[in-house]
Amino acid sequence: MLNAVQIVLTLLIMMAAGYYLTAKGLITAKVSRFLSQFVLWVGVPASTLDNMLGSFSAEMLQGAGLAILAPFLSNFIGFVVAILFARLMNVRAGRRGIFCLMFAFSNTIFIGLPVCQALFGEQSIPYALFYYIGNTTLVWTIGVYYIQKDNPAIASQKFSLWGALKKMISPGIVSFIIAFIFVLLRIQLPEFAMKTFKYLSATCTPLALMFIGYVIKNTEFKNLHFEKDTWGVLLGRIFLSPVLSYMACALLGAPIEMSKVFIVQAAMPAMSNAPILAEAYGSDSRFGAETMAITTLLSLVTMPLMMLLFEFIF
Repeated sequence: MLNAVQIVLTLLIMMAAGYYLTAKGLITAKVSRFLSQFVLWVGVPASTLDNMLGSFSAEMLQGAGLAILAPFLSNFIGFVVAILFARLMNVRAGRRGIFCLMFAFSNTIFIGLPVCQALFGEQSIPYALFYYIGNTTLVWTIGVYYIQKDNPAIASQKFSLWGALKKMISPGIVSFIIAFIFVLLRIQLPEFAMKTFKYLSATCTPLALMFIGYVIKNTEFKNLHFEKDTWGVLLGRIFLSPVLSYMACALLGAPIEMSKVFIVQAAMPAMSNAPILAEAYGSDSRFGAETMAITTLLSLVTMPLMMLLFEFIF
């Protein structure tokens, strides 16, 4: 429990650094875009290649079996549950899609990846990326489809599966596929390449968390509102999603270390680009921004509690 609290304090300090630099005007919108793009295009791929090529073997990947499907299963069921909750809670039109997206899908990169690194070590990164793939695939298919339905002007447009698939081809997924193939084929890269990946991967966690600090500062605490729908999203993020992930891992026989990473990823705050998607598709972006900030702040309390719970479950 103490170790978990110390880790959370470390993450909080890095977020606070981003918050402070934003308040001082040093992290502007342009700088924040650089931070997010650097993490996505450099930090995450470097971490993927460094950790998969350095920590995983072909035998380990082959031994995972059907367990790698757990994120797909738990996230899909979570989204179905979100649709049911949206109806039961009578979430108003124009918000249902973003409600379901934030209820079911988590922030797997900007918070989930650094948290898993801090809690479980570098060897957890490939497992975190397994979850990222399942999460991202469903976000850009059924998630985007339901957000589009929030806007009558574009809801009638035909959904493009190919367009959604193209958006899923992110640097993280591409680097994961490359690393996966290299591990299976037992291809080893030269030492200078592996050292380069290690140095670049070290930037991923602090930059990602400073970006979150920027987002929280620009949301402003005084503008945060707890609505009925907000409590619904919190129920999904804090309780239902990790429970579904635990059940999926148990059903598919996931190893303990993999299960822990999947459950932590499932309990992460709402995805950071949810407000961006809401704005792009005409959904309720204000609700998305406020709820994303609230779930991020509450995760500083829920993460240590989850680590304490692990001591009884595993």
